[in-house]
Amino acid sequence: MKRLLRALIDAQALRHNLGTMRAYAPGAKVMAVIKANAYGHGLVSTARALADADAFAVARLEEGLALRGAGVRTPIVLLEGIFDKEQLAEAAQHQFEFVVHDPLQIKLLEAHRGPERFVVWIKVDTGMNRLGFRPEAFADALAKLRALTVPALELRVMTHLARADELEEPMTATQLARFKSALADAGVAEGPQRLVTSIGSSAAILSWPHALGDWIRPGLALYGASPFANENAYSHGLKPVMTLETTVLTVRSVKKGETVGYAGTWKAGR
Repeated sequence: MKRLLRALIDAQALRHNLGTMRAYAPGAKVMAVIKANAYGHGLVSTARALADADAFAVARLEEGLALRGAGVRTPIVLLEGIFDKEQLAEAAQHQFEFVVHDPLQIKLLEAHRGPERFVVWIKVDTGMNRLGFRPEAFADALAKLRALTVPALELRVMTHLARADELEEPMTATQLARFKSALADAGVAEGPQRLVTSIGSSAAILSWPHALGDWIRPGLALYGASPFANENAYSHGLKPVMTLETTVLTVRSVKKGETVGYAGTWKAGR
């Protein structure tokens, strides 16, 4: 018997979920997160299905190169950023936007002498504690980037919420306050020096409407998954994108009280 196992991807559901994200954040642009092979849904095919997104976010340079190689011309943001001069040169060649979250990346830009235009997203670590400049270090990082001799440099700023899926958790409000304070202290929160911002991931888009920024970054929700433990995707107007199909290998009968599998993880109740 030939066993069948396949994942069916619903491109219409992807497009529906993108539209739902836009409806939750009217006026914001959408940076569709398709890192990690679009969460297992297929990098290039997902990008093509989400062609109406304003930009794509991937983790690594290699993912961006794969998209460009497939003819995708939508703006692409490298969430990990770049780590050496060769990567910076490739980012310039393929017009990748990228995140700057470490002083090393600023040094790479300081040493760059090319004529290219860069769009740089400065990441502020407001509490996720993975990547980014601490709020108190943001103004200094911004000043160094503004002092670069790069001919055309557009600076933007982002942060990432650690617990937006926990609606009663005060950490989200704390992070938002830190972000707002960091921008205000650097003089870029409003007025002619105001920087374009990105805050909202899937959980924030669905539950923190005042915490989105100019760009939203939906990931899980695009694929029809709820970021909340006790809520399903349908309650937010989302549609599941992936369906797994297979054939039954065998059917067995067990007696009441017998267990199945390692450590007896399942026990027959009847």
